[in-house]
Amino acid sequence: MKERLQAAFDHHKAYTNLKHNHMKYEVGDKVFLKVPTIGLVMGERWLISRILCAKFSGYLIFGTLKSGVISALGQPTINDLLNLYNSRQLGPDTKVYRVIGKHVGHSKSPILCNEAFKSAGFNGVFVPLLVDDLAKFLRTYSSTDFVRFRFILMSEVFVSNT
Repeated sequence: MKERLQAAFDHHKAYTNLKHNHMKYEVGDKVFLKVPTIGLVMGERWLISRILCAKFSGYLIFGTLKSGVISALGQPTINDLLNLYNSRQLGPDTKVYRVIGKHVGHSKSPILCNEAFKSAGFNGVFVPLLVDDLAKFLRTYSSTDFVRFRFILMSEVFVSNT
């Protein structure tokens, strides 16, 4: 009996391995799916997708309930999404301000600016963006939705009006 179970398991595993094609996608690739799908990206680089989900008419946002208890890398807390990034108020007209650089996680700019935006009733959000290729970043994020950024390089801060 044990051998028959092992044989069935091995057959199922071989079939599964044939059916699962692990494909790699890059920015700009077009994918057509036959079923409704919700795609999630993870990691510090893609925190922006969670924060700006409501701005771009996303269906739902995932966040963790408590700080330090995460189910995915780069996942913000529900508290940060609701209070720090004011996600309930974000919409198509929201202007996006960014702090960019290789080490943006320590920046206090989102905390300070988002609180100021809320206090003033300004429809904007300040987000951290992990950027390691500035030229590619400038080509990708050239939309009028993204109105200003701060670039952090070591301890220096530069401000641009692009």
